[in-house]
This record gives sequence, C-alpha cells and structure tokens, in this order.
Amino acid sequence: MPPKRVPVKRKHNEDSAAEAAPSTRATRSSTRNSKAASSSASTSKSADKKTIEEEGDQLQETEAFSTAKKMKTTKASTKATTAATKTAKASTKKSTASSSNDDNVILQTKGSIPEATTPSTISEPPASAKKQPPPSRISSTNEPYTPARGQALFKEYEEGDEPNTIGSEGFVRLCSDANFAMDGSLPLILAWQLGTKEMMKITAEEWRKGTQSLQISSLPALALAVNDLADALILNKTVTTQKTKTDIYDKTVYLKYCQDKKASFNKLYMFCFTLVKPE
Repeated sequence: MPPKRVPVKRKHNEDSAAEAAPSTRATRSSTRNSKAASSSASTSKSADKKTIEEEGDQLQETEAFSTAKKMKTTKASTKATTAATKTAKASTKKSTASSSNDDNVILQTKGSIPEATTPSTISEPPASAKKQPPPSRISSTNEPYTPARGQALFKEYEEGDEPNTIGSEGFVRLCSDANFAMDGSLPLILAWQLGTKEMMKITAEEWRKGTQSLQISSLPALALAVNDLADALILNKTVTTQKTKTDIYDKTVYLKYCQDKKASFNKLYMFCFTLVKPE
C-alpha cells in the first residue's frame, strides 16, 4: 500500500513546529533562567537591604545605648556632686555649730568665775613675799643742805672701779634719776654748774665745790636748779629777780646769770664747746 501523502501545507506546519520546538524550549529555559537570576538578584537585594537595615538598627541601638550610658554617667556625676555639696554644707554647719558651742562655753567660763578663784577669796600674800620696788633716790621732800648729805648723794653714783669719781654710767643714772634727757641741754647745764673738765665725768672735788656754791644736797634741789637755768637761758622764760624763803637752793648764782642772759648764754656755749673739743 503506497504511503499516505501528507499535504504540503500540513507538512510545512509540522516542520515549522518541529523547528520551533527547540527554539521555544530554549526561550522558556532562558526565561526560567532569567527569572531565576532575577529572583536571585531580588533575593540578594532584599538580603542586602535587610542587612543594611539590620546594621542601621544595630547602629541606632548602639548610639542609643551610648547616649543612655552617657546620660546615666552624667546623672550619676551630678548626684555625686550634689551629695558632696550637701556633705560640705553639713560639715560647715557642724563646724559652725561646734565653734559657736565652743565660744559659748568660753563665754560661760569667762562669765562665771568659780567662787574659789574670785578676788574676794584669794588670800593676800605675806608682806615679806611681795616684791618691793627699788627705793627712789629722789626724796619727795627737800632736805636742807649739809656737806654730809651732799657727799652721801655723790657716793650713790660713784664708780666702784674709780673712787672719788662719777663715771659715764653713774652720770647717766644721775641724769635719769633727775629726769634729765640725755639728748637735751640739761646734762650740759649740770656739767657747767659743777665745772667739770671731762664729758660725763664728775670728780669728788668738782661735786663738792658745785653743790656747796648752790647749797644743794638732794636731787629735787639739783633738778630744780638746772631746770631754772634752762628756762632762763635756753627757753628765755620770765624769771624771778629776787630770793624767797621757799627757795630750796641758793639762787645767788642763778640771779646773777639772769641779769645778762645773753652773756650768760655765751658762757654756757663756750663751756660746752671746750668740753666737747678733742684734745
């Protein structure tokens, strides 16, 4: 039986279909691969996006944790500072209160003296136990002149290592007891009236002649005589021109000086010049 003939058109369609089948399969395979690749890429992108989001979330959490930690540290530091300030204030209050209490105790102690220590209950020490002040060489009352009293006054200032002489130390003590300032004119007037030959030195003979001329044997009389001459010749004060019964020394020489104050001052000046002039 002869083979069945296929129509040309059908055969052509079948051949085209047979040829198109591999192409379709390839296309489908390509499409699947493309979809798989696209899906893989999409999945990769999603994974990357998720990773980025997770990293961002983690970074935000880290920053939030760091910020919270800093805030906690700041709060803790603030609390510690506040606590330290409160402690310091409490210590200051306590110190002030303690000082105030101490002051009150001191004031109370000062204000309330025990009876055992009050002046009314303190017994007076015996007279022999009291320190007696040294007796003053200037008598409170003037004594009439006598050569013996004049000599006794000289002996009180006489130097032990140089008999019959009042040396520099004795001269200073004499001026101090008579209230003569050593930097003033009174010591020079004293030396002038006694006729001394050396500064701050009085011999027994010079003392005897000078005190006998003035009728002086006590420090009050000696101090008055020297001050009277200073008032008349140095300060140019008004002076008395006659003797009185109340005079405690002989003013004969004094009144003679007052008759011519300028001449008398020149005598005093020349005496001082000669006294301090080196030999």
